[in-house]
Amino acid sequence: MNDEHDKYPDYDPEKRNRFLTEFNDRGMVKWGGFYLSDHTRVIEKNELRRFQIEHRKKETKMSTADISTILFSAFVDHKEVIVQIDQENRNHKLPEIISGYVGGYDEDKIIIGEFYIDYRLIQNCSIK
Repeated sequence: MNDEHDKYPDYDPEKRNRFLTEFNDRGMVKWGGFYLSDHTRVIEKNELRRFQIEHRKKETKMSTADISTILFSAFVDHKEVIVQIDQENRNHKLPEIISGYVGGYDEDKIIIGEFYIDYRLIQNCSIK
């Protein structure tokens, strides 16, 4: 006890005990005021995206003719499309929905945004 009193002359065991029993730490709540609105928007957007990925359902399979009509129309009218691919990852989750403008196409593949997609893998598509 003498060592503590020598190192810390103002040390009071009663104050320490009172602090330990009466202090109510609010945990992470106290840091909430430091978040900027931009940060909270990004956090909320990421949580929403994660929820949508986890709960994504496979849309009905469209015919090749319907898919071609929509994609060609979007290409000609320069409209954005939304495409769902008929593939699952190794966790049995559907891949992310692809959206973008139709940049070009050939016999069996189409360019949507930055993706080069095989027509046979398209499950569903629509104009945004």
